Amino acid sequence: MADKVSALSTFKTAFVGLISVEVTKRGLSKQFHSAVIDLLNENPGMTGEEASKLFLETLTEVENTLRSELVAAFGDDAEVRTEMPSWTQYKSDYKRALEMVHRSDLMKCGGVADVKAKLTEVRNAMKEKTEAGSDGGNPADNGGGKAGGKHSNPTIQSLVDEYVNALSSLNDADALEVATRSRDAAMAKMRLSKKKGAAMGTTTNKAAANA
Repeated sequence: MADKVSALSTFKTAFVGLISVEVTKRGLSKQFHSAVIDLLNENPGMTGEEASKLFLETLTEVENTLRSELVAAFGDDAEVRTEMPSWTQYKSDYKRALEMVHRSDLMKCGGVADVKAKLTEVRNAMKEKTEAGSDGGNPADNGGGKAGGKHSNPTIQSLVDEYVNALSSLNDADALEVATRSRDAAMAKMRLSKKKGAAMGTTTNKAAANA
């Protein structure tokens, strides 16, 4: 008669098995990080936004190419985000890190934990800067049309108000990401407008000189 397997014995087997799983997960997280570093090294001239876009495109290609592997393991209805939460979390963290953390700082990170810490550091710094900028008190009413950050065009100001309300419904991380992108887009437009204005001024001056 075979000996009855005790609960203690079964728990021990499960414990050893979970140790193996955790060791594997840590090794795979390092492998994922190494792949991100390889992507950066292969594309040295890319901006953070460009690298983030390529990163997502690359991961989408991997997921599509290996779809059959996922289905074989978890069934026809398997989805990456539900069956592979670690992959999904890495994907989210590195996407934001590529956009928000300086390339050189990412290259110095030794793994996922370092990247998360650096991302948190950058987010906190940006949040502090934003809060500091909003504590300047009420600006004087100088009739300039934009006192207090208000836009002189009521239609645009209405859109800004809706945008701020939408931001308030997001969590801090998502709100910071969206607000940062919007600010950067506005700053880029402003710089482009200034360049166009300077170019037009130069053209006008040349025309006047040649008249």
